[in-house]
Amino acid sequence: MAKPAIYPEPPPEPRKDLQKAAPLTPEQVAKKVTDKRPSPVGQPTKVEITLRLVLPRPVLEGLSAKAIREGRNVEALVAEILSAAK
Repeated sequence: MAKPAIYPEPPPEPRKDLQKAAPLTPEQVAKKVTDKRPSPVGQPTKVEITLRLVLPRPVLEGLSAKAIREGRNVEALVAEILSAAK
């Protein structure tokens, strides 16, 4: 049976390599998160993301009509709109 120590051991010094680094900017966080997302096959400069939108019917009908006139699908039209909003 071990005898209890009369003098407790001093607590270890905090490691310098674990000290908090400067906080990341929103742009740095966004880059890290985006880098983890998959790219479509053969398109390494693009990122694949799935969105679920709830739109009023007249809005979707308008987007669909525009996409049909342009010979595209709604997803491509929405991707273009979102890219332009940057």
